[in-house]
Amino acid sequence: MLENIFLTVVKMSITASIAAIIVILLRKLAGKKLPVTFSYAAWVIVLVRLLVPFSVQSDFSIFNFIKFPETARDGALWASGPWDKSASQYSADAVDLGRGNSISIIDEAKSTADGNMYISNSVMNDGPEENIHTDKAGVSGEKGPVTVMACIWMSVFLVLLAFCTYAHLKIIRSFKTAVLFNDNGLLAESAGRLDLRRKVSIYISDKTDTPVVYGIANARIIIPALFAGDRYGKELEYVIAHELVHIKRYDNITRLLAVLALCIHWFNPLMWLCFLLYQKDMEMSCDARVLSAYENDIRSEYANTLLNIAVKQNTLLRGVVPAFGESNIKSRIKGIMKFRKNKAWAGIFAALLLVVLAFVLLTNGKNDYIAEIRSAMTRNNIISDLLEHRSRYIGNASNAGNLLNKLPYAGNKEGIKLDTGSKPYGITVNYRLDDIDAVNEDKLKNAKPVLLDNALILFSLIENVDIVRFNILPSNTIVQFERAQLQQYFDRELWEYSNSKEDFERFLQDIYFEIYINPGKYSPDMSSVPGMGISITLNKEFYNIAHSIKFSTENGSLLLKDAETGQITDHGKMLDVTLASLEQVYWSPADMDESVQDNIITISVLKKNGDIIKSKSIRIGKEDSSSFTVVPSYDITADVFPRTGGF
Repeated sequence: MLENIFLTVVKMSITASIAAIIVILLRKLAGKKLPVTFSYAAWVIVLVRLLVPFSVQSDFSIFNFIKFPETARDGALWASGPWDKSASQYSADAVDLGRGNSISIIDEAKSTADGNMYISNSVMNDGPEENIHTDKAGVSGEKGPVTVMACIWMSVFLVLLAFCTYAHLKIIRSFKTAVLFNDNGLLAESAGRLDLRRKVSIYISDKTDTPVVYGIANARIIIPALFAGDRYGKELEYVIAHELVHIKRYDNITRLLAVLALCIHWFNPLMWLCFLLYQKDMEMSCDARVLSAYENDIRSEYANTLLNIAVKQNTLLRGVVPAFGESNIKSRIKGIMKFRKNKAWAGIFAALLLVVLAFVLLTNGKNDYIAEIRSAMTRNNIISDLLEHRSRYIGNASNAGNLLNKLPYAGNKEGIKLDTGSKPYGITVNYRLDDIDAVNEDKLKNAKPVLLDNALILFSLIENVDIVRFNILPSNTIVQFERAQLQQYFDRELWEYSNSKEDFERFLQDIYFEIYINPGKYSPDMSSVPGMGISITLNKEFYNIAHSIKFSTENGSLLLKDAETGQITDHGKMLDVTLASLEQVYWSPADMDESVQDNIITISVLKKNGDIIKSKSIRIGKEDSSSFTVVPSYDITADVFPRTGGF
C-alpha cells in the first residue's frame, strides 16, 4: 500500500517537474512581455499536477511527445512489486477487468499480512529419504528498496507536515488576542476599487510586525499595532488593498496547498525552487493589481510603504500565510518602479496562453510512458527474484522449494519430493486445492494453465529437471509435465530462455499470455454456439499497459456477441476489443472456401497508441467437411473458458 502511494507521488512529481520547467522557461523568455499575473496563474497548473493523482487523456498533452529513457526499466533500485521477497505468497485468483467478458488479467500476487511467510509443510514420506524435502524455511521480511524509500519519504513528509501544522496553529493562537480595528472606511473604499464583494474584517494585533491574511473560510486582515496611529493613513490604505487582492484570489488557501505540496514532494529539489518562485510571483502580481487599481501613479508611495514594513518581519509567517512585507523586496521594488498598465491585447493573449498550457500540461498523453516505466520496474524485480534460483541441478531442495515459494499456488504448497536417484530427474509438488477432485474435469482444466506455467518456469530455471508432477490434494490427482513434451513448442532450449533478463522477460511474457478455446472442436451444425469462442488471460504484471486486443483471421469470420442483448455482429476478418469490453469473440467458418484445410487466427495485445506488445497465433485444422479442431499448443486450453471469462 505505502509503496503504491510512494510510486504514485513519484509519478506526480515527474509530471509536475515537466510542467514546472515549461513554466519557468516561459517565465524567463516571455516574462517581460506578459502580465506578471500570468506567471503566478501558471503555477496553479504545477500545483494541480503536484496534488491531483489523476487526469484525463488528450491528444494535445505534452506527454504524448515526451518519452522517458528506456534505461529506467533496468533500474533495480526502483524495482519492487508483488514478487518481492517481502511478498512471497501467491494465488492464481483471476481479476476480471471486463466484468465477465473473455479478456481477463490474472493477478498472481497476494502477500501475507505482515509481509513475511513462514512455512512448515508436511513431509512426503514415500521414496528415498534423501529425495524428500520438507519446507521449513522462512522467507525473511527483508524490505525491498522501494519499501525503504517509501518509509523514508513518509517519515520526512510527516515531520514536515507536523512542523507546518504547528507553525500554523501557533499563528492562530497568537491572533486570538487580536481586536477589531476601526478602519474609517478604508476597507470599503479599497474593496470597491478592487470589486471585492466578500465580507472581510480588519483586526489589529501586537503579535505580528507585518500585515497578514488570516483564516480560510472567513478571511481576516491582521495588521500590526504600529498602524493604530493616524500617520499611517495612506500606507494603511495600500496595505489593505494589497491584502484584499490576496483574499479575492484566495491566496490564503492556495498558499496552504502549496505548503502541503512541498511537504509531499520534499525529495524533489525543483519543487523547492518552484515554491520560492511561486511566492515571488504571487506578491509581485498582487503588487501589480494594486497599482493598476489606482488611476494616478502611486508607485513611489507604494514602494516606500513596502520598504517601511519590510524592515520588521516575523519570519515564522513566511510560507504559511500571505503577508505584505514578504522577502524578495529588491525584486518587488524593481517590479513596482517598472510597472506599466497592461494593454487589453496582452491580457487576452495571456489568458489564451494559460488555456493552452492547461490543455497541454494538465492532461495525460495517450501513451502513458510513466505507467510503462512503473510496469517495467515491477517486471525487473520479478525477473531478478526468479533468476536468483537458476541452477543446473535439481538436487538443491532448498533452492527448488524457495523458487516454488515465489510462484502461483505457493500458499497451497504442502511439501516437495525430488527424484534424483536416476534419470529422468523429477520434482513432485504437493498443492492442496480443496475445490478440485479427480471427477471434476472443468475445475482441473482451469487449474492446469497455472500448473503449466509453474512447470515451464521450473524447466527454464533448473536445467536437468525432466519431469514436473503436481499432486493435487486431497484428491491425489496427478498432473504431470515433461520437458521433452513441452520443448516442441519452443524454438530454443527452455533452459536457454533464462540466459539473460531480456530473454527471460520475453519468455515469461509469452507463457503468461494464455488462450482458451471453447469448444475445441466445432461444426456449423452446432446450434448452441455461433462458432469457436476465443478468450485470453494476461498476467497483469507483464501486461499492465495493455489496452486492447486485436483479432485477425485468414479465413472465416470473426464475430462479437453482446453480453447484454445476445446480438451477434459479423466483423469479417479483423476486429478490435478493449479490455473493458463485455462482448465475447467467436470464430466462424461461415463462407469459408471448402478447399481451405486450415486457418490461422492472430491475437495481438496492443498499447493505447496501437503498438503491439505481444502477438500469438491459433491454428485451426479442418477434420472433415463440416468440423474444425484447434491444433494443440502449450498456451491453448480447449473446451473451457477461464474462471472469470465466458459469455
